[in-house]
Amino acid sequence: MKILLFEYFTASNSNDRPIISEAKAMIESLLEDLKDFKVYLLISKSFLSFFKDYNQDNIITIEEDLFIWLKKNIYKFNKVMFIGCEERLILYELTKLIEAQGVEILGSNSKGILTCSNKYKTYIALKNKVRQPKTIKIDINNDNSYLAIKKLLEKSNSKKLIAKPIYGVDCQDTKLIHDDKEAYNLNNHKKELIIQEFIEGDTVSVSLISDGNESIPISLNEQFIAINNNEFNYLGGEIPFEHPLKEEAFKIAKIATETIDGLKGFIGVDLILSNDKVYFLEINSRFTTSYVGLAKIININIGESIIKLLTNQITLNSINFKFNGKVKFIKNGKNLEIKLS
Repeated sequence: MKILLFEYFTASNSNDRPIISEAKAMIESLLEDLKDFKVYLLISKSFLSFFKDYNQDNIITIEEDLFIWLKKNIYKFNKVMFIGCEERLILYELTKLIEAQGVEILGSNSKGILTCSNKYKTYIALKNKVRQPKTIKIDINNDNSYLAIKKLLEKSNSKKLIAKPIYGVDCQDTKLIHDDKEAYNLNNHKKELIIQEFIEGDTVSVSLISDGNESIPISLNEQFIAINNNEFNYLGGEIPFEHPLKEEAFKIAKIATETIDGLKGFIGVDLILSNDKVYFLEINSRFTTSYVGLAKIININIGESIIKLLTNQITLNSINFKFNGKVKFIKNGKNLEIKLS
């Protein structure tokens, strides 16, 4: 079985440096987990130095456009496991292209990814299924949108809102709004946004594994989020995170992933734990940075388990795990620092 492994930014000669530290760390973790499989790493020539210690016979360097390369070469592989982003629907478009070539993806399908990539579609799909912050979708070119924001501000218990791109990743372009003036400053933002009530509480994620029908929560992860000048920045996290609402968080994450069709493999669900309530925020239908930390402290090989699960070699119920300590991961320039305790 020949498996192609790649990550969008490092296979595309991207200049998006804030993402690179996480991308590199996730690829390294997957390469370690999949070392007993015949895995070929697809990497842009400009990032080749990151993986100089990996078997060079199993590295494919790319200089042309990633989508063009995949159209011409993906048929040479039996399976593909990759990491992409929701921004500009990149994850969806890559998935759709690979599906069209008839190669099996060891992850979510394009239908599930399309729903989860669009934060408002996710909100609608899970409305009345899980608790969510009050949410509206706006077009910043429409003056009625600012009236809707004003009304939502008045209803908000915290008197603060969050503006997010419909398609976004890693807290990029996420803004805190306190009043009408700040809302009008969004005119330099992306055209379509979702506006949500700001919920005070602990920002967390739940990592899950899914077989396409059912899912099992693996861990509750604390997220380190900084707010500077009303802008949100993701800085890393800690696993596992002990909290009185852990089981409720697992329950909400499981409902969310099993409600949306097409989610498979590794999935991350973002939540807010506020007093005695759990609020759902969004689903990442792909590998997330938490995978890097998990791989350091869990007693199972997650990547191998996903391959065996999705190729019907094991069942979800057979995946038993425990943690050996705690791990903290912090973004630091081009690196993701890992601290075990």
